[in-house]
Amino acid sequence: MRHPRRHFLKAFKRTLYYPRYLNIVMNKNIEKEMKENQKFLEELLEAPSPTGYENAAVDVFNNHMSDFSRHAFTDKFQNSVFTKGAINGTPILLSGHYDELGFLVSEVTESGMCKIVRISGEDRRVLPGSRLSALTKDGMVDGIIQYKAIHVQTGSEYDSIAKMEDLCLDFGCTDKKELEGLGIGVGTLMVYPKYEQNINFGPSGKFIVGNSLDDKLGVYIVAEILRRVDEDLLVKKNITLFGAGVAGEESGLRGAKVLARRVDPEISIDFDVCPSTEKDLGISSAMYGDISLGKGVVIEYGPAKSRRIGDTMKYLAGKNNIPYQIGVGRAGGTNTSAIQEHATNCETMLLSLPNRNMHQPYEQCHWDDVESCINLVLKWIEEL
Repeated sequence: MRHPRRHFLKAFKRTLYYPRYLNIVMNKNIEKEMKENQKFLEELLEAPSPTGYENAAVDVFNNHMSDFSRHAFTDKFQNSVFTKGAINGTPILLSGHYDELGFLVSEVTESGMCKIVRISGEDRRVLPGSRLSALTKDGMVDGIIQYKAIHVQTGSEYDSIAKMEDLCLDFGCTDKKELEGLGIGVGTLMVYPKYEQNINFGPSGKFIVGNSLDDKLGVYIVAEILRRVDEDLLVKKNITLFGAGVAGEESGLRGAKVLARRVDPEISIDFDVCPSTEKDLGISSAMYGDISLGKGVVIEYGPAKSRRIGDTMKYLAGKNNIPYQIGVGRAGGTNTSAIQEHATNCETMLLSLPNRNMHQPYEQCHWDDVESCINLVLKWIEEL
């Protein structure tokens, strides 16, 4: 026979420690969920998707989004759109672009090297000595960009940026035939290598390092908002929430123009990156604002950004203790302006993530800024 007092004490202890136990379990579940969803970001960053050739990123995006939202369409331009909420409700578009910087082989030399051209806005200053990966039918092949050593440069060459025509891409081949045997020729696509991404960089693990954070982090945010948002809330508010991965941003905002005409949203929020302006980098805060990694999402103000939405988000961020920063941008430069121009009657907004080394092989962002962006938009949807 169980002793009644002992039984009572056991029950009392379970009651006493249950909240703590529950918190431990919940925290572990949240941590597990975060790691699983960060895996999506890793897969997206590892998918080569030079602007105009985004198929690999589209496949990753579609596979992930289908777990929690409805596939609306993937068009011939490689824009891909999912929805959640009401059917034929007020259309609100969330978008990020998954195309990245890229190069094309323009000439193959008899000595087995390649000449290359840019197809987007790469920073030429960091190209000499950098690696590029060729996209062949048998996989990715690494090469090194060669330029004359400083010992043989003229004074003007030393003080200037190397011209594209003076660079050569070296795959360790001795002649043209050997290079072609690797599956590399005129028209072969190139991207920065994909094996050096690190989404938990630094002692804190909160920094994200990769070569296409502009703007695959924006696509990640789109996915996370659609995953986390309460669909019953959207239905109650008669909102059809569109989540889009957009193609062709780095080559003229082309995908957004096509997307805006087809979805024709009433409100559009675009997610992208902006330059961090820490003093260590020698960037003028008077010109570009005071923007730092880890201090929150950047609420952008400017000609293509709705002041009404910006002010509302600023209020909600303050009310809910969500860290944020203010950016002052000019028209153009992101999909925001393209959507504003090509939708019928759309109120547009841009939220940005501070980014170090934009358009270089190792861009850097911060998880705290990603989370503040997601949380702010979820609060904004609740208040619509």
